[in-house]
Amino acid sequence: MALLPSEGNKNRALTEQDYKADGQLKTVDAEVALVNGCASAAEAFISNKQWNLLWRDSDLLYQSPRPMSVYENTYILEPNVQRFTVAKVVNAIVPQLYKGLFYDHPPMLMRPYPGTEQDEVDAKTAVFSYLLNVCNFKRNTKWGLEQMANLGTGVWKWGIRYEKIQVKTRKPTIYKDGDNPAVPTFDAPKIEREWRVVPRPFFEWRPLDKVFIDPNCRVGDAREARWGIDIRNLDFYEVSAIKKAIEGLPADAEEREGWKWPGNGSDEALKALWMPPVEQGAIELMSDSSTHVTEIVHHSLDDSQNSTPDLLRRKMELLEYWDKGRKIIVLDRKHSLYSGKNPFA
Repeated sequence: MALLPSEGNKNRALTEQDYKADGQLKTVDAEVALVNGCASAAEAFISNKQWNLLWRDSDLLYQSPRPMSVYENTYILEPNVQRFTVAKVVNAIVPQLYKGLFYDHPPMLMRPYPGTEQDEVDAKTAVFSYLLNVCNFKRNTKWGLEQMANLGTGVWKWGIRYEKIQVKTRKPTIYKDGDNPAVPTFDAPKIEREWRVVPRPFFEWRPLDKVFIDPNCRVGDAREARWGIDIRNLDFYEVSAIKKAIEGLPADAEEREGWKWPGNGSDEALKALWMPPVEQGAIELMSDSSTHVTEIVHHSLDDSQNSTPDLLRRKMELLEYWDKGRKIIVLDRKHSLYSGKNPFA
C-alpha cells in the first residue's frame, strides 16, 4: 500500500497545549496521538495478562491438537485431553442458551402502555422484528455465545450505519375510458425503483483480540469503560463504500460533518493509498498472540493478512476510538479519518 503520511508524531504524549477550554482536542495530530496511546496501553495490558486470562489455554484445549513432548527440558503448554472434550461441552451449552434467548419469533414481547393502541404496538413489533433480521441479530448473538462459553466473556457492538437501498413501488396497470371506472388489465405491473441512503441499526459480535477496552474498567460491562477501541481491517472497496454512503446523505445532514478523507477527497486519491510501489505488511497486534495459538492449532488467516493478488483487496487498519464525548477514526495509525461527538454518549 502507498505510504500514508503521518500527521505529526503519532506516538507523542499529550500536553496542556493540546486541549481547548471545554476539553476537546485542538489538532488532528493530538487526535492521532490519543488513539495510538490508548491502543498501545490496551495492547500492553492484554499481553501482560495473557497467562491470567487463560485465553491461549482455552483455545488450545478447545482445538485439542496432538500433545507435544518436552524437548531438552523445555516446557511446552499442552492440553490434558486428546479429544475435543471442551469443544463438545461448548457445543452442547451454546444451543441451549440460544434456544433460551430466542424461544419465539419475534424474540421479544411488547405490551402497550395505557393510552396506546394494540395495533400501534403490533406495527412497531413488526418493524423491529424486520430490522433485527436485517442486521442478523440471532446469528451474531450465537457467535458471541460460542466465544463467551469458551473464553469466559464476549463483546457485541451496536449502532447505526447508513446503507444504500432500493425502494420498489408497485403500480398496477389499469384501463380507464373517460368517466368510466378504471378496469385492471392483464399486463405486468409497473415497478418504479428508487435508490436511497437510509439509517439502519446494526448489531455484531466482535472478536476479543479486535476490541480494546480501558484497562481501568473494574466491571464486566464494557459500557462502563471510559473508552474503547474497535480494530478493523478494511480493503479499498469497504472504505469506499463508507465514503459513498456518507456522500449520499442530504447536504445538511449532521453525519456528513467531521470526515477528513486523504488528499482532496476524491476516489482517485483514496485508491492511491492501496497502490505500489510501497507495500506495507500486516500489522500484528500483541493481543493476537495472547488470544490464539496459531502455531499449533488450525485457525483461519487473520483478517489483517493479505490473501489475494488484488491490490485493492489488501487490508488497511482502522482504529475506531469511542468515549462518552467523542468518536475518532484513525487510518493506518497515521491519519485522523473522522472526529466528532459520540451520538450515544
